[in-house]
Amino acid sequence: GFVHQCRNLSLNSKVLACAFSNVGADNLADQMMKVGLKVVRVGRASSVSEHLWAYTLDAAIDRDPDAQKALENAVKATSNLTSRSSNGKGVEKRRKDGNGKRILEEHFRGLATAAVKASIKASNIAAARALREADVIVSTSIGASDPRLLAACGIVNDGDDNLKDQNKINTAHDKPNGRSPKSKTYATRRDSPDGLPALTLPFVIIDEACQSVEPASLIPITATDSCRSVVMLGDPCQLPPTVISDTSCDGSGS
Repeated sequence: GFVHQCRNLSLNSKVLACAFSNVGADNLADQMMKVGLKVVRVGRASSVSEHLWAYTLDAAIDRDPDAQKALENAVKATSNLTSRSSNGKGVEKRRKDGNGKRILEEHFRGLATAAVKASIKASNIAAARALREADVIVSTSIGASDPRLLAACGIVNDGDDNLKDQNKINTAHDKPNGRSPKSKTYATRRDSPDGLPALTLPFVIIDEACQSVEPASLIPITATDSCRSVVMLGDPCQLPPTVISDTSCDGSGS
């Protein structure tokens, strides 16, 4: 039902299904695949059941040739930087330079930094394409904050290099007569890395809700700022939330 409603809303709308544990998330993925839905499992491959590895977001990135090429370039660039730092060439160059600047080493560090950023960008593009093809995105509750998923939903962190440029563009469009509106704040949401409109997750399903701690349940609801309907499933007669804290257990916390 949720998948059908998402398709009616927009091709960019997806269902997010979460469980508190990796086992629960894998069970959700299995059941949804049995009814013919396209599923992408977000999470570390080491935490996902082996029979679901081909459906993980990491596997989709591995199948993308552009992402793989960018990752290989990043590995080579960082290896060159490490080898030059360890064999003393940076020290030799610094001695020859009268100002004591590590020009050559800084050059290779810049190349390595650029290559790593390019690999992250390529991986985010591949991830966005894979998520766009899915009917349901499955993860653990905490895994719903995966940065690749957030990027596909147009959520960028404050450290993103392109954020300032994007905010400048937004400000230029929204200024009336060249004046900045004092009461308006600009959201850090933009297009998906693949250049298409950002994904939205208006329908969220949270399984194992009775054994989930409250902060974990809030992540899939609030992370993408697009949730409109939530269904929480769980058996109150089974496991309670696991809280490892003497203060929380005895009720003496403030």
